[in-house]
Amino acid sequence: NLIKTLFHYKIFLRLQKYIKKQYKHLIFVFLTKKTLKLFILKKGVMEKICNFITSLYLYADMTKFIHYSTNSNHKHELADDLRDKILEFSDDFAEQMFGILHKPRFSEFTLDLSLKYSEKIGGICKILLKLVGEVQEELKDDDKFTSILSLIDDFKGELNKIVFLDTLGDLNKN
Repeated sequence: NLIKTLFHYKIFLRLQKYIKKQYKHLIFVFLTKKTLKLFILKKGVMEKICNFITSLYLYADMTKFIHYSTNSNHKHELADDLRDKILEFSDDFAEQMFGILHKPRFSEFTLDLSLKYSEKIGGICKILLKLVGEVQEELKDDDKFTSILSLIDDFKGELNKIVFLDTLGDLNKN
């Protein structure tokens, strides 16, 4: 058994070395002693993930603009809370995703300026809920993303809480 395992592992290493030279977006997972599985990332998947992460940071900056422009102490604090939640989620998502896949090249991070914009905290939360919902939908059928799906669920819960608190702040003004 040990000899068979070593033989499979040796084949795995040779195959990995050969294919890495040929293709840029590859992930190898040695699943069992006898099984070797190859996951090939479609061209552009890493760019999409990096664009998602970059978008999160831009939305965090938008919340800071709300923070600076509001006269309401409630909105001021809520904007800071939202920004902190976005930054924490962005970092956790990136670390976990790149741990599962691979670290991206710097050139894979892009700046998409066609982001939806909102001047309201609840509006940004709703945009983010849609954005992370799309990512969640893409990942839901693959068991290796279970921890990321849990992270997304937690983040969506935080966003919904902030939408609720933002609505309460609006009701208090009336």
